[in-house]
Amino acid sequence: MKFTEKCTGYIATGIMLNERNDPKIFEPVVHSIKMDLTSGNEVCECLALATLANIGGLELSKELGETVMKKAFGEIRSSLQVRKRAVICLLSFFRRNHALYNQETWLRAFKEMLNETNFGFLLSATALIHFTI
Repeated sequence: MKFTEKCTGYIATGIMLNERNDPKIFEPVVHSIKMDLTSGNEVCECLALATLANIGGLELSKELGETVMKKAFGEIRSSLQVRKRAVICLLSFFRRNHALYNQETWLRAFKEMLNETNFGFLLSATALIHFTI
């Protein structure tokens, strides 16, 4: 699939999910986003994370929060761009659903995030830490 087709698909997804969360649309969309998040393709992962950060409601945060957390600071390292977008996506999720926050899990993750040397990632991490404190 071409990049432009993927972008157009995510724009359409954003419009459909913002208007109504029809179960006929919601389940396939969640499955498709999850497939992109776990594809190993940096471009697809970044597009999926950007879409989730912009439109991710309560239902999406419940369904995909764990997958996004793994992208942000899982055992298997994602690229820096993917990790940065995942942190921004988590910030968006936390603003909508505070139940995702588990203090024990996140304290370890915060310590790890602050050891990063990339300025852009640190800014994203700092915003997330500031919001959860």
